[in-house]
Amino acid sequence: MSNIKISINQINTKVGSINSNTNKIVEKIKEATKNNCDIVCFPELTITGYPPEDLVLSETFIKNNLNALDKIINSTNNITAIVGYIDSENNEIFNSAAIISNKKLVATYRKNKLPNYGVFDEKRYFSSGNQIITLNNKKIKIGISICEDIWEDYEVCKIQADLGCNLLININGSPYDKNKKQLREKLLSNVSKDCNAYLVYVNSVGGQDELVFDGSSMVYAPNGEKIFSLPSFEEKSEEIQITLDSKKK
Repeated sequence: MSNIKISINQINTKVGSINSNTNKIVEKIKEATKNNCDIVCFPELTITGYPPEDLVLSETFIKNNLNALDKIINSTNNITAIVGYIDSENNEIFNSAAIISNKKLVATYRKNKLPNYGVFDEKRYFSSGNQIITLNNKKIKIGISICEDIWEDYEVCKIQADLGCNLLININGSPYDKNKKQLREKLLSNVSKDCNAYLVYVNSVGGQDELVFDGSSMVYAPNGEKIFSLPSFEEKSEEIQITLDSKKK
């Protein structure tokens, strides 16, 4: 059995305000480190704010986002941080999650499933990732995914579970809809049960133009039961300690 302490940061970022977003991330990482957390996680595209839309067409904007990531990397010591940002390679950009530990970028997960409906237009801007990322922490195997990866048939999570992950972390920019709460909770319960894993769901909070993000971050146990939740429509950081069996064989 292993205990893991996770800091869940349901924060209000501002689209395009890279410096203030980064300062907030660094502050929260320092708080989590001081409180002896093992992992600190943030919502989707935390550095840039979500959704950045046409800002991503600016090379300077992408570069500033990568420079901000370097600042965050240098501030991450004795803890693992999961931070949303825009990765760039060969003239393509990716909606990504940085996995940072001890002042090093350990891995980058690129969002596999890109939404292109309703208020979402990600296929216009981003390329899809094609790799599954897992990491080990204190004999626990962890799978990382981003928003739509869990909404669209949660194939990414199923693969991670098959690879032995017993903790799944899904970072989100999921806007409020009056009919979404029940649908979201049913989905997360099903994912945790089907994957036989703890599931950490961290979401953005606040308003971005016409979109409102409700937060409502949650943690589900492998039996599909919700065991932890953050309030809706409130910026909040909370910690949860989970006891897990060693990673699956």
